[in-house]
Amino acid sequence: MPAVLTTETPAKAKRLAVFVHGFMSSPACWDDLLKLLRSDDEVLRTFQLECFQYKTGMLRMPLVQRFPRVAELGHAFGEWLERQVREHGHRDITLVGHSQGGLVIQSYLVCRLRDGRTEELRPIRQVLLIATPNLGSTTLSPLRKLTSLFLFNSQEYTLRVLNPEIGELMRD
Repeated sequence: MPAVLTTETPAKAKRLAVFVHGFMSSPACWDDLLKLLRSDDEVLRTFQLECFQYKTGMLRMPLVQRFPRVAELGHAFGEWLERQVREHGHRDITLVGHSQGGLVIQSYLVCRLRDGRTEELRPIRQVLLIATPNLGSTTLSPLRKLTSLFLFNSQEYTLRVLNPEIGELMRD
C-alpha cells in the first residue's frame, strides 16, 4: 500500500520543490535556475530542491524498447514523490513542470483524484506549469510525424494537437 502524503511532519522539515523536465530533455534543463536558487541562503534554508527524471527522446535504443506513456510517467512520479515525503517529512510541496513535465504532473494529480486518493494531495501547495502543451504542440510537428512513420513514440504522439489521451486528462 502506498504511503499517504501527509502534512503532519516535523516542524523543521523543509519544503519540497520538484522540477520535472519536458520531452527530449533532462534535469539539466533546470541547472541554471537551480544554481540561482541555491545561491540564495533563504531558499536553501527553506526548500529541498529536487528533479524528477524520466526517459524521453525521439529515438530509443535498443529500438525494440519503448518510451513510457504520460500516464505511466504520472504513476512513476507519484511513487517517487511518496518516497521523498516518507524519507524527508516535507510539510509542503511545490511542483514545477516544463512542457511534457507539466503533463506528467497533471497525470499524477488526476490519477490520485480518479482513485479517490485525494489525501495524498494535501501537502501540495502549488503547481507551476511552464509551456505545457495542454492542447498539443506544433513545435517540430512535421518532423516528429515523419519520424513516427518509422518509429512509434508514445510521448511524441501525446504531444500532437488535440491528442485524445491528453484531452481526457484535461477534462478530468
